[in-house]
Amino acid sequence: MVTNDSVVAKSLELGAREFRSRNYSKALKIFARGIEVAERKHKEQQDSSSTPEYYVQYQNLLDSRAACFMSLNRLDMALKDSEKLIKIYPYRTKGYLRKCDVLGRSGHELRAFQCIDKGFQRIRRYSLRHQDKLSVNERLFKKMEAERSRLAEKLGLEIVVDADGKEHKRRKYVSLDPMTRLPLEVSILILDSIGQRELLNLMMVSSTWYKVIRSMARFMKCPLLIPNINRRQFDKFVRFCASCTTDRQIGSLLLDCSPPDEQYILTQLVNSKINVRRLRIRSRGLSNQVLVKLLNTSSVARRFFNDVEELYMDLHIIDDGNGLNTLLQYLRNASVVLLNVFELTTSMNVKRVDQTESVLKIANFDLRLHPALNLKNNRILMNNLFHNASFSSLKSISLADCNVNLEDLRRVLTSGLLNLRLERIPSLTFRGLAETLHDTHIRLKELRFTEEGGQGRDPEDLRQANFDLSFLCDVNLLELSNTSLTASACSKIIQATGDNLIVLRLTANGHLAFGPGPLFQYAPTSIFDFQQLVNDCPKLKELALSRCSNLDNRSLKKLVTEMNLQGQPKSLAVLDLSFSDINGLGLIALFDTWLRLRILKVYGCDISDETIQYAEGKGFVDRIWCESTHSEVLRSIAISR
Repeated sequence: MVTNDSVVAKSLELGAREFRSRNYSKALKIFARGIEVAERKHKEQQDSSSTPEYYVQYQNLLDSRAACFMSLNRLDMALKDSEKLIKIYPYRTKGYLRKCDVLGRSGHELRAFQCIDKGFQRIRRYSLRHQDKLSVNERLFKKMEAERSRLAEKLGLEIVVDADGKEHKRRKYVSLDPMTRLPLEVSILILDSIGQRELLNLMMVSSTWYKVIRSMARFMKCPLLIPNINRRQFDKFVRFCASCTTDRQIGSLLLDCSPPDEQYILTQLVNSKINVRRLRIRSRGLSNQVLVKLLNTSSVARRFFNDVEELYMDLHIIDDGNGLNTLLQYLRNASVVLLNVFELTTSMNVKRVDQTESVLKIANFDLRLHPALNLKNNRILMNNLFHNASFSSLKSISLADCNVNLEDLRRVLTSGLLNLRLERIPSLTFRGLAETLHDTHIRLKELRFTEEGGQGRDPEDLRQANFDLSFLCDVNLLELSNTSLTASACSKIIQATGDNLIVLRLTANGHLAFGPGPLFQYAPTSIFDFQQLVNDCPKLKELALSRCSNLDNRSLKKLVTEMNLQGQPKSLAVLDLSFSDINGLGLIALFDTWLRLRILKVYGCDISDETIQYAEGKGFVDRIWCESTHSEVLRSIAISR
């Protein structure tokens, strides 16, 4: 005969087996059968002082069924079973632990803490009073204590015991300072997007903010000074650097000095013992004689400029016979030198020294003269510079509006030269440049050439040239602007690059036409061959055809047709068609191919906003730059500043 006790025990055993097998629904039915028998028997013996033999099994059945409900995500039923377990057995740990678990999963962490705290206090108080009558499971009781501490920590509560042994709960003091609550890396990432003026204000919030901002590499390595800074403001900056940097190393510094204080600020900078790797000086009256005098009289100034690796400077040149040579002698470790000469005068005391000085580590040299300067003084300055200086380590040179002849130019065209940029050199044509490059046997990587008055010269086709274009065989960037080259000459130059071109820019070449039609003042002798262009540039990533003659919708369609036929260049991402005769129809025809661009520039073209939105919406191009978008960008930049 099956007794009630055996039914309860069997239900617990079979239900636990199904629970371990994850058959929760079946285990739920088995537990329910056992609980039904145990509950009926419990009601019959409520008034009896004796405890039935299935007392522990009944407790386990209720707890196990609550676990089944939780596994089936029926938290409301699990909560009822756990509350029933607490009501029947208020001095046992299982009911409180189960109810706390159910409430925690439901997101009611405060109620879970109140439940576990109430059970913990009740069981501890009763066990102290009735040690002989109550047996507490030590393992589960420690688990209750640990769970109570975890929830209190999570809720920001602090449990304090007073002198009488009573417990009190109070809120912990939690700092709302984001600099202390966020990880340091996240704080620096946020601060890195804030301007320096705001950072200086934030440094006054607290010592924590001060230390974090001071530790930012961008803040101390590349400080931004206010424009038109005066001597009082610069002295304050020097004192600030002395307090923030122990090694006094600054990666990049831009000095935009107030004209009356330029010499004072430069003197204070070199005497501050701050090492600057990249120095930019925007001046309005600083001359080479002032710099040379400072360097001649101060060993600290010589050490300062000896440590400068990159120098960018606006300069007033007073030519005393040595030009820039004396100044360049002190830049022995500079690898990049950019000089923007805004004024050029001749000194009354000319002291010409005929000796060759070696500028050791200048790898990138950029010299720009104002176009309005006197050509004679310009020529004397260039002659002194290239006769008295040796650029043996030169990798890149850029000359703009410099009156230099081919003989002087040969002195800097060393075998290691890779990048050459010449803009508006008087009387210099591409033919003369090509002959000079051919004689020096160099191999360029980048060539940028802007001819002075090229559209006013006779067309140059390079047909009877007594030189080859082998110096272009490794060129990957070619830029030709305002030249007198014809279409055949340009094709020959592009073909000489040997399929290595990545960037090609043809701008305002008056004798170069891209199709029949109305001609400009200087009629082109031939039409550019798009077939050869596409064939010779398979690796092209950027193509600029701006201010070109007769570049209209029909010419653009020919270019698209050749790209479709040859299937190249696949990597083309940037296309510049600014100031040409194309309109919206030509723009749509441009994408009647596999071509997908990252940037399309159509400044000065008749392109409607609807066409731009259509092209961008269809995914033909990521961004179209035209007059409207350009003005929006400038306006947004002005607002942000």
